[in-house]
Amino acid sequence: FKGADSAPQRSVGAANRYRSLTSAAVDLKDFASIRARAGYMMGNFLPYATFGVGLGNASVVSTATVFDTLSPAVASGTVRQDRFMYGYSAGFGVDVMLVSCLFLRAEYEYQRMTMTADHVSAPLDIGLNTVRAGLGYKF
Repeated sequence: FKGADSAPQRSVGAANRYRSLTSAAVDLKDFASIRARAGYMMGNFLPYATFGVGLGNASVVSTATVFDTLSPAVASGTVRQDRFMYGYSAGFGVDVMLVSCLFLRAEYEYQRMTMTADHVSAPLDIGLNTVRAGLGYKF
């Protein structure tokens, strides 16, 4: 997952002498979930729901640039942080028995993770949708 945001130029300082431009980019590098699953067997079908904890590691890059409108002076700075994210995970799915030990699985999972604000980064929320399909063998 990658995302970016930028703010329009803003005038600051006496008589709006300076203009600032800011941007931020987020790259969700790793994510995982620890979930519990509960379902009800109906013939060859096992529909189920899941709920648990979502965890992630995001790289946040923030850039700010200030322009002086009366001279060619430009000041710029970039900050990169790796941040831990946490939240919840919820989903649903179905297992379908094809033959005695072979089953087909389809699943949807939604993860909502957040990162709290600190002196460098603003708070951040990420919603992640995942669809999975698989074939399994029970022995």
